[in-house]
Amino acid sequence: MRPYVETRFGVRKLRPSGYLPYATFLLLFFFTATQLRAQCALACKGKINLSLAEYCQAKVYHDQLLTKGIDCPDARFRVDVMDYNMKKIPTSPIITENYIGMTMVGSVYDSTSKNSCWTHILVEEKNAPVILCRRDTVYCNDSAAYNPPVFFDYCDPNPTIKKTSEQHITYPCDPNILKLIVRTWVAQDSRGNISLPCYDSVWLRRAPIDSIEYPKHWIVADHCNVECGSIYPKDADGHPDPTYTGYPTLGGNALWPSFNTYCNLSVTYEDYPIIKGTCKTKILRVWRIVEWWCSTAITRTYQQYIEIADTTPPAIVHCPYDLTVSTTTSYTCASHFTLPEIEAHDLCQDSLFYEIYADGHLISKENGGDVTLDLGDHDVEYRVYDRCYNYSSCRNIITVEDHNPPVAVCQQGTVISLSHSDTVHIYAGVFDDGSHDECHLDSFLVRRMDRGAPCAWNDNVFRPYVEFCCEDVGKTVMVVFRAKDQSGNANDCMVEVEIQDKTPPVVVCPHDYKMPCTDLIDTVNLQRFGQPYYSDNCVVHMHEYVDTAINNCGLGYLQRNFVVEDNMKRRDTCSQRIYVYNPNPFQGDQITWPRDTVIYMCGGDVKPSELPEHYNYPVFRDVHCSLPGHNYDDDVFNYIQDSSLCFKVLRRWTVIDWCQSYYDSATSSVKFATWTHLQIIKVSNKNPPKIADDCDTVTVCLSGTNCVRERVRLSHTASDDCTPDELLRSGFKLDLYNNGLIDSIYNASGNVVSWDGDLPLGTHRFIWVFEDQCGNHIACDQIVRVVNCKIPTAYCLTGIAVNLSAYDADGDGKLERLVDVWAADVNHGSYQQCGNPIALSFSRDTFDKYRRYTCDSIGQRRVTLWVTDRITGFQDRCITTVTIQDNNKICPGNLTGGTISGLISTPDNRNIPASVLALDQNNQHTEQMTSSTFSFPNLTLGKDYKVSIYNDQEYLMGISTLDIIGIQKHILGKTYFDNVWQYLAADVTNDKKITSADIASLRKLILGIDYKFRNSPSWRYVISNYQFPDPENPWVEDIPESYYYPGVPGDMAYTDFTGVKVGDVSQSSWSAARKAEERTTQQLDMSFTINGDKTIAMSIDQDYGMHGMQLAIKFNAALNHFTGIQSSGLQINDYNINTQYASNGLLLISWNTEQPVNLYANQILMNLEWEEPINREFLTSVEITSDIINAEAYDAGLHIAAIRSLNSVNTGTQSTVIIGGPVPNPFADVTTVWIETRQTSGFKYSISDINGQIITEQSGHTSPGKNPIRIKGSCMTTPGIYLLRIEAGGINRNFRLVKMEN
Repeated sequence: MRPYVETRFGVRKLRPSGYLPYATFLLLFFFTATQLRAQCALACKGKINLSLAEYCQAKVYHDQLLTKGIDCPDARFRVDVMDYNMKKIPTSPIITENYIGMTMVGSVYDSTSKNSCWTHILVEEKNAPVILCRRDTVYCNDSAAYNPPVFFDYCDPNPTIKKTSEQHITYPCDPNILKLIVRTWVAQDSRGNISLPCYDSVWLRRAPIDSIEYPKHWIVADHCNVECGSIYPKDADGHPDPTYTGYPTLGGNALWPSFNTYCNLSVTYEDYPIIKGTCKTKILRVWRIVEWWCSTAITRTYQQYIEIADTTPPAIVHCPYDLTVSTTTSYTCASHFTLPEIEAHDLCQDSLFYEIYADGHLISKENGGDVTLDLGDHDVEYRVYDRCYNYSSCRNIITVEDHNPPVAVCQQGTVISLSHSDTVHIYAGVFDDGSHDECHLDSFLVRRMDRGAPCAWNDNVFRPYVEFCCEDVGKTVMVVFRAKDQSGNANDCMVEVEIQDKTPPVVVCPHDYKMPCTDLIDTVNLQRFGQPYYSDNCVVHMHEYVDTAINNCGLGYLQRNFVVEDNMKRRDTCSQRIYVYNPNPFQGDQITWPRDTVIYMCGGDVKPSELPEHYNYPVFRDVHCSLPGHNYDDDVFNYIQDSSLCFKVLRRWTVIDWCQSYYDSATSSVKFATWTHLQIIKVSNKNPPKIADDCDTVTVCLSGTNCVRERVRLSHTASDDCTPDELLRSGFKLDLYNNGLIDSIYNASGNVVSWDGDLPLGTHRFIWVFEDQCGNHIACDQIVRVVNCKIPTAYCLTGIAVNLSAYDADGDGKLERLVDVWAADVNHGSYQQCGNPIALSFSRDTFDKYRRYTCDSIGQRRVTLWVTDRITGFQDRCITTVTIQDNNKICPGNLTGGTISGLISTPDNRNIPASVLALDQNNQHTEQMTSSTFSFPNLTLGKDYKVSIYNDQEYLMGISTLDIIGIQKHILGKTYFDNVWQYLAADVTNDKKITSADIASLRKLILGIDYKFRNSPSWRYVISNYQFPDPENPWVEDIPESYYYPGVPGDMAYTDFTGVKVGDVSQSSWSAARKAEERTTQQLDMSFTINGDKTIAMSIDQDYGMHGMQLAIKFNAALNHFTGIQSSGLQINDYNINTQYASNGLLLISWNTEQPVNLYANQILMNLEWEEPINREFLTSVEITSDIINAEAYDAGLHIAAIRSLNSVNTGTQSTVIIGGPVPNPFADVTTVWIETRQTSGFKYSISDINGQIITEQSGHTSPGKNPIRIKGSCMTTPGIYLLRIEAGGINRNFRLVKMEN
């Protein structure tokens, strides 16, 4: 007997159907009645209204909910208050202000009879605010006389109060009391509750006029004046306002500026200027206080003196720094220069006066200006005055030095001729042409610019004279002439000296030669043909060069040219010729022509290179001093009728000797010796065409929403040994439903035949036919099956809860404690798209319809719902859970505690590192970290528990620019995500949609601008048995991300979570299928070259279609500073590059485009601009690195290629240690510093706070290569700025660390 499902008050219960279960229930009832005391029947009132009491809360008692007339003397009542979800509120049975206006559920439970009832409670708040009125006596000027009384409301933090009436009762001529004020107040809260009127009574005492306190004097004598340049409020006359200089008070309360109606007091003042000058203004302020009392005016006056004076000297904003100047270029040893101005201002006066003293002597009455000072150090004092003779001063030191070199004037165009000696001396004075100095000229010196290298002297010292030798003849020697003064200053000028020689050289050549081409000619060593004779009186140089006039045939001549030259460029030349000739020219009888042939297999190629020897190419004999060449032209005759041939080739050979030419007068052109020959090649064939595939059976499934027919695409290709593809004949015959009847015939030309059309549901036969031009044909049969292979869709409820019942299930008269759960109970609308009937079961066996659970099953159980297509047999399944509860307490009390456990994995069942599980029960919170399984044991049964999970670590894991490309292609509709998990991964901003904002957030993380996502954790989790209603829109309903277990009955063993890495759309971190994909072996080389004075170009070294790339560029920031980037082959924008680490020598780039960009070899991608000119050392420090992000590129197929850099120069002067900057910075969890060394080295680092206090110190060793030093944020207890100092290999680097809130 199958049970049916009954739902009451939102709780699903299973109970048996039919007469036997009812009978069993009656027997159980009477049997139980004899064992237990009489039970108490409970009845709750209908909906009740409950108003919150004092402190804005109210406790609910059972007698408020139960109807009258209930007689339960042994009852023990418990009251629970629940929300609309039937979840007990945390403060139950007390209701607080959080539930005002809500309808709650109140439940009364009798633990003696086990009976309960419930009703609805409308929570209200009817209490008005409370006012604490006064009866008090205060002075008439006390502010308390004006303020309302204290008032408050228990539920409303901001109630309002209103004065409804005010009554004044005066006491004329009473020496103490002036009047009584009675006010009526009413308060109201935000819910409209109004208090009862409250009466506030205040007696006002008379103010003692002689106890009034008056303001002080403001005069220079007391060092308490008003400074004229200060900022102070002014009254209508422009005088200092009393709010600045003071006013009369009584008891600390002001009596001015308003008229005090309660005290009947009036306070006024009048100002009388006494002195008004440039340096001081004096004002007499007369205060007048009048009290009207008992029909009498009582008056008091007070005089206050106020002086506004200028006692502050001008302020010097900037005093000139110490200065060193040089003597001016005149005829006196002194400096005439402009003194810098002093920067000063005065708050009171616009006109300032200046004096400047040097060594105590007045040198100027201007602010700066032109002055003259002698050689030496001078103490200079600047003074600045205002008109009140207040002055300020400052000093500096001015040093006058002689830095002006003499004026060197050289004699130009000097010519020197050598005598019979090989050297000559010339004194420095010869080259002077009027040199002079403003102080004193000391001496003349001279030296050669080339250090006398031609003469082998190697002398670079200035001397009183200079020497020349025979090696200088014919040259212009540059000489440096130096004039020197007594201060050691020197100046140089250049003199060009021409050295001459008058005797020319002589050369005589050997005679000409003639030789045959068959002899070996050594063109490198021609000395065997003789050497020339040459001579000169001083220095002579002989040069030999050869002009070659020999053609490719080895015929012609060699001409030896000899040139002798002395240092004066005088020359003599002569020539020798060596002739080469051919004694035996090439003839036609030296050619062996290829033979005629017949090929009996058309598949053989008839090209000469494919034919055997003697049938392929002409053969040449004895080709000395000749260049015979051959070519051919084919005439092809296809399909010779009345023969067994498929085609015949007439091959016409031509041989030309390029070494034999003659002039043809008929054509007026040069021609070469030529010979021809005709070769005949015949081809025969009996082989039919070949079909490229085996015509295997094809099965096509219905797609989309079409359940009747499906589009089918078929294509076959054939080839033939002899017939060209375009001359083959092809076609097919179609037998619909394979019933032996041909329904369609199609014929065409070519080697490809296709079908593209709809076929109905069923089995069909195609007969494919191909025929060549030789009459050979071939055919094949192909079966095409169009089937409905759409699997059904299994859709489970996300967990159900059932309660054990006691009844006689097998009819043996005994009660069994069990519950049956049928497959339909966990079904949530499973279906087959084409409407085929389905069967529900708990296994592949469609007869496995239900599961029976007993007391041993209490807790959570996992079940699999199988959905079977009754027509096709195709199956689908889904997994959910069934929670077995014992709410009726019919099972023996063996359970003492429960356990919540589960598994954490990716969609393909891989572990997830650093997942944090949280268990909440009321105000108790427990956490544990795991990467796979978890368990919370020893839980109290019947308690409510919530299990949640989060992961806020390793945000950059698995993320690259490839993910940005994937999101962009999805947004543009070029490709779509394969699964629902990619949608969740792409929603980086956690706004339940895929937009360009997700791309921007992802790029900021890759570039190190953000160290974490702003609105998303690192991983996103979903409860594992949840089924997405729409895989292409996972947010169509709220996604369950945590488990809530009300009243845990036992072990909840299937609390599983599935996680996906946010941002990792390419699935590199959460999909084993993607993880198993190997990266392409392709590697892209990129080069850095100088492209201007301050520009470095980055270019690609090969052709590549680039869809995107990411890389980090490292450079030595101590040598140059990055200023910007200019696009070239790639359009680089500001959001593609992060320059915040440029001061540490690091640039991060992430770039992609909608369409791949075709790049060619050596194309410039971008230009990097720098502050200083580029030198060799800095260029070698620029390289691409994968220290921070993988340097890689992506082509149109999204294949990954590693990027490396090849610098255009190499140097051995690079530092043996390179210390990179911390990345990311700012950071929260971990930042990394890379140390690159050429050999094993030690390192140490320390972290200090802003006060210099060292927080931590670490040391270690590095290996050759790149070494990561990871610094954890946990060593810095609070967010803020810290100093990182690193030392390695003798190099020290300091960095500022910014620790962010985790």
